[in-house]
Formats: sequence, structure tokens, C-alpha cells
Amino acid sequence: MANVDLKTNLGIDIEEIEMTDEHGTEWIKVEYSYECPNSNYLEGWDDTDTIDTVYIGPKYLYFFANKEDGTFDKVLREFELPDDTHEPDPETSLIKFDCESDPLAAEVLSDYHNNFMDPDEYEHEVGQKIIESPEGYENFEYPYPIHPDELYCDERSYWDFDAKKVVLVKMSNADWIGDAPSWSQIREHRMKLLANTDAQYLALKAMGDSKADEVAELEDYRQKLRDFPQVMQDSGIPRIFVDSMWPKTKLIEFGQTEVDPEDS
Repeated sequence: MANVDLKTNLGIDIEEIEMTDEHGTEWIKVEYSYECPNSNYLEGWDDTDTIDTVYIGPKYLYFFANKEDGTFDKVLREFELPDDTHEPDPETSLIKFDCESDPLAAEVLSDYHNNFMDPDEYEHEVGQKIIESPEGYENFEYPYPIHPDELYCDERSYWDFDAKKVVLVKMSNADWIGDAPSWSQIREHRMKLLANTDAQYLALKAMGDSKADEVAELEDYRQKLRDFPQVMQDSGIPRIFVDSMWPKTKLIEFGQTEVDPEDS
């Protein structure tokens, strides 16, 4: 486990941020920490890093929480609340949420914070992690630390009426990447990529020695495609990441795509 301080690389002096928005909403600045998986993208919770960061946004948020399951119908600022003429929804309860009490939940649920990131000159230094592929194939890369907005699902998180708190629901790899293709779909897509190079390969071969380098590169690419499903299986790469690891060659601009989920 490591400790990562994001407050030092926000790309702006947070002391200079105006603590309100264009509607006069009171903002707060709250330092907080959250746990971030340091492997397996969104699902490596067995080993985490502690991320130190800061919430900068509205002091209060207002939730219309479903009385049955606590999920949020709307998350609003005070000036966005309906007036007295609005007919209340009998299936929801209005919750006034103090963001200082749980800045991580506020970070996930609020669409109104971090407006200071909008200017063109803003640069937020973010690192990167990779899930390494076998040699000759593309790695799966993602920004790190992972932002809370990506770690937790605002649509499935909910208000616990008994505990009077927000319960954040974690995202899965499939939530962001999509469902993993089957090995059958991967093999079928491999055959399409091979077919995509047939005409080019034959044309280059017909040009003789002048295209020997291109022929060799294309032969290497085609062999990697043939080996792809077995190499990935032998290496134990989870299928959820396999579709991001297809080999590439500069000789082909099109056709090096991910598996179409509609293919079967």
C-alpha cells in the first residue's frame, strides 16, 4: 500500500479558487482520502493505495431519494430546488446533504464541483498504470490514480435511510470496458483481421525485394494474430482486457478494431 498526494499536482493553486459559483452557491474546500485499487483496474481492491485529495464544490447538495431503495432521482444545488408550487413526488424524500460530512460521496454524486478545471490552461498531472500483455501485443493502459467518479457508480449508489448516509456502489471493469467477448468471438474477430490483410500481403509479395521489409512486418503481424487467442489464454490474461491487446502494425490504418459485441 502506498500513499499518493493529489493535492500537489492539481495544476492550480487551490488557495486562489473563488469559493462560490455563478449562482452564489456556497462552496467548501475539504481535504479527504480514499482507497484506490492499484492493480486489475477497477477490481483490485485486495491491495489499494491511499489517495489524498481535495473536494472543492457546493457545501450542500439536495437529493431526491427513492423511499423504497434509496437511489437518487436527482442531485441538485439549492437554487435548483423546485419552488413551493411544485407537487412533491410521494415516492421520494428530499435529503439535504452536508458535503463536508462525506466529501468522497459529494465528489461522486455532484456534477457541479471542480469547475476550476474548465479553463484551457488547466493541466492535471495524472500517472498511468498498465496491465501488461505478452510481448508483441498492446498493453491495457489507464490513468492512475483512478478518480472516484470512475470507481463508484452514481446511478447505483443510494441513501441509507436508517444510517442516514450515502452508500457508494463500486464500479466493475465490465461497467467501464463493456462485457468481455467470448473466446469464440475473439477467434472469429482474429479471422476477420487476417482476412483484412490478405490482399495487401499478396500485393506486397508480388512487388519483390523492394517490399521485403513490409512483407516481413506484415508476416509478423499475421503470425501474432494467429497466435493471439492461445497466447492470451496461456498468459492468463482476463478476457475483459484481451480485446484491448490486439497486435498493431503501421501498415494498416483500418481494421485493427475491437471485437464487435454483436458478433457471435
